[in-house]
Amino acid sequence: MNISAQKLWRLVNTSICLALLFLTQDIHSNGLTSLDRLLDITSPKGKELLDNSK
Repeated sequence: MNISAQKLWRLVNTSICLALLFLTQDIHSNGLTSLDRLLDITSPKGKELLDNSK
């Protein structure tokens, strides 16, 4: 691997780790609200399914 590919890979890994850390912190502090938001963003059906399961 050349230098730029290694830097890009490191940046991607760091971004993923930070995103996961942020999401888990959010879930711990807000309960299911961040999961609701995540489902809202990913699919409109997700919110319906979550609402029906309550």
